[in-house]
Amino acid sequence: MKKKYIFIVASLVLAILCIFLLFSPSTHQEHPVVTINNIPIPEDEFRLQMNKNIAATHNHFFLQWGVNNHHNFWETTYGYQTPLEYIKDKTLEELVDVKVKQKLAVEIGLSPEFTFEDLSTWWKQDNIDRKTKQAEGKAVYGPVENTLEMYHQYFFSNLFIKLQSELNEVSFTPSDDDLRSYFNRNKKELFQYTPEVEVEYLEFPYKSISEKKIAFEEALTAREKIQNGTSIKELRSDSREVFFGHQVYSDEDKIIGEDNPDQQLKKLAFRLNVGDVEVVDGRENYSVYLMHCISRATDTTYSFDEVKNDVVWHYQQEKYTILIDSLKRNANIEINEPLYKSIKVI
Repeated sequence: MKKKYIFIVASLVLAILCIFLLFSPSTHQEHPVVTINNIPIPEDEFRLQMNKNIAATHNHFFLQWGVNNHHNFWETTYGYQTPLEYIKDKTLEELVDVKVKQKLAVEIGLSPEFTFEDLSTWWKQDNIDRKTKQAEGKAVYGPVENTLEMYHQYFFSNLFIKLQSELNEVSFTPSDDDLRSYFNRNKKELFQYTPEVEVEYLEFPYKSISEKKIAFEEALTAREKIQNGTSIKELRSDSREVFFGHQVYSDEDKIIGEDNPDQQLKKLAFRLNVGDVEVVDGRENYSVYLMHCISRATDTTYSFDEVKNDVVWHYQQEKYTILIDSLKRNANIEINEPLYKSIKVI
């Protein structure tokens, strides 16, 4: 009886020990969440990448479904997926991009093979070096102490700049005939420009998904009236609070930032022909826009000699994109399903 009791206790202790080892943080690090081209990605690295997408995920579900953050936000299904599924898919897609480039950089000799643990060690040493430089009165650019996320971003950004530069020098070196052929194939899309476009527009702001629907309805009604001869200026009194704008956009105008509302309006303006009236959702500015094209200068094409350096840049950019896209399509991705499913946004 005593031996049987000892055996039962020993079995329980062994079972508890196995459970502890299975779910302990160190074991999670030994078993990657996903492996891409034989490069293991531990939970810490997956979370580091995932956390960069939290704000974008909230914004996506607000714009698509009018949803704000709430207690069950990440587990609630909207359409065909939950925000948690969305952010994991987005994170995995980004990690595939990072890891195929990492592997390529190693293969062409730009970097030794390294793991996330190596990167974390380099980050700690970098902070020590930066503090030492500061103490010695030497110049330290940026913060004296970087977070792991900041170091991760800095490290890979620099590695990938070197990667593309090396490929441009070694693999993507076009002849003059190659460049002229590329120019002739793409001159209308890439090397033709409209000197100037004159437009007028109405802006219908919204703060919620229900207001967005109303804004679209008002903009579509306004478009119909304009097409029937009503002046766009007359429509300001027909709607709730809307804003009128008149703008002449020049090809030489430099508007910085893809998220800049003025950049969105400029892109829309150059899409229109004279007399066109178009309604679009200016998401970055939480407004619906109705734009009317008043005049448009004749399109002009640059000569090859004028834009030769730009032709080289576009040529090499295309070659690089084709290569990376091919590597991503053929990447070997192994997902640790139990661990992948267990990850939550915290």
